[in-house]
Amino acid sequence: MSSPAFIPRFLLPVDGSAPSDSAASYLGGLASRLPGSHVAILHVRAPGGTDTATAGAAARLRQAGVAFDVLVLDGPPAEGILRCAAERRVSEIVMGSRGLGRWSGLVLGSVAMKVVQHVPLPVTVVGAPATGAPPPPGAGPQRILLASDGSRPSLRAAAYVCALRAAGLPVEVDLAAVVGPLPPPYLQENITPERLQAHYRQEGERLLHETRALLENAAIPVRSHIEAGFIIDRLLQVAAAGACHRLVLGSRGRDGMTGLLLGSVAYQALHLSPIPVTLVK
Repeated sequence: MSSPAFIPRFLLPVDGSAPSDSAASYLGGLASRLPGSHVAILHVRAPGGTDTATAGAAARLRQAGVAFDVLVLDGPPAEGILRCAAERRVSEIVMGSRGLGRWSGLVLGSVAMKVVQHVPLPVTVVGAPATGAPPPPGAGPQRILLASDGSRPSLRAAAYVCALRAAGLPVEVDLAAVVGPLPPPYLQENITPERLQAHYRQEGERLLHETRALLENAAIPVRSHIEAGFIIDRLLQVAAAGACHRLVLGSRGRDGMTGLLLGSVAYQALHLSPIPVTLVK
């Protein structure tokens, strides 16, 4: 007997801020292309607050033809989001990068940071619209930049993309591995440009191998990229050149900070990316 098809169930926390509205618009474009998907709109009210923050998100999802319901809770926002995600058994959280609280001036708000650090689900973080950023997915395939470093979270990020494809979302992937600069001892040797390029190719292929096999087995079109340099800089350059709609990566990887809840590359991506970022643990 075949296993049942994956049906995405999203949680959309909202507070009426610009990034929150962007997250609702983005999710409307995404969920409308995933048959059977459902969105739970969540507003966690501050003491004395109202539930009007859900109206804009509801209108956007209704216009996109996406099934949804509305939840309003009282209490600390991050705790409410985590509790609701567990109770509703959602498959992914999509949220704005920052809200209307006292941390609203930060690139990544405290609520978003708590959620991406502690929830065991994929989390997609959406900022306010940025000049030159690609729009949410429309009629064509969603182009995803998938970062690969050979770590287990990196492979789970690839499996997440494959699950979206199996659920009916047309996707194309720019698969990127970034090889860091050689350590100083190597730079002291007489390395020819040819040997250096060979090193980058060999190391990049090693990082891409398992991830690319997963995508190809899922019949997902893949363009592979092997880059050298600082990871986040190269990833954002590949995303811009490929007009990618979002960046998907493991929440931590082989960047020397694997013991942290949130790796340094993921942290930089959340702060610097002009397109939505999906973190997978």
